Amino acid sequence: MAERANKARENRIDKLISLLGRLDSPERGASYRTRPSPFQLRCSMSPRVAWNRDALEERFNVRFPEDLVSLWMRTSTLRLFEDVRHGQWGLIVWGPSEALEMHPEELRGRERDWREGDFFMGRFIGDADRLLLRCNSEAHDFGSVLVAMPTDPRGDWPIVSPSLLGFLEKYMHGAGDKFWEPQEV
Repeated sequence: MAERANKARENRIDKLISLLGRLDSPERGASYRTRPSPFQLRCSMSPRVAWNRDALEERFNVRFPEDLVSLWMRTSTLRLFEDVRHGQWGLIVWGPSEALEMHPEELRGRERDWREGDFFMGRFIGDADRLLLRCNSEAHDFGSVLVAMPTDPRGDWPIVSPSLLGFLEKYMHGAGDKFWEPQEV
């Protein structure tokens, strides 16, 4: 049963990476959405880098969900729906090297909201929201993805998906729209 779940996850990640590879072109910007976009958007990914899972987990006292491990075994940093002209939109999902540098910086000033197993792994371009992955394997929300908002207390941070892979698929399907925010009518 676990082998089947692993195979399914690997297939989903391969599909996501394949989609990113096809979208890795600035000319594709306006065609991401079903409606016209005022921005030139681009998706890109960096090649895989060597990293040591045990060392990173030990350093940050976390246990990475298999979604993240599988992603980092194939690629590194993702830049999703980045506004290439104005730099005011998009999401950067850090690879292992960037996470090693950025995670500690993101913890500063958020000590009151920090929980064991929190792992900052990305940032939204143009605002101060951060992508947070729950990496406490003993917690009920292990693997969940939250959007950490700088001025809101922890209890108001939206849980945007029960898994990283689920979040990335929904974010890609929505062409970079912040699906957790109220939609304008």
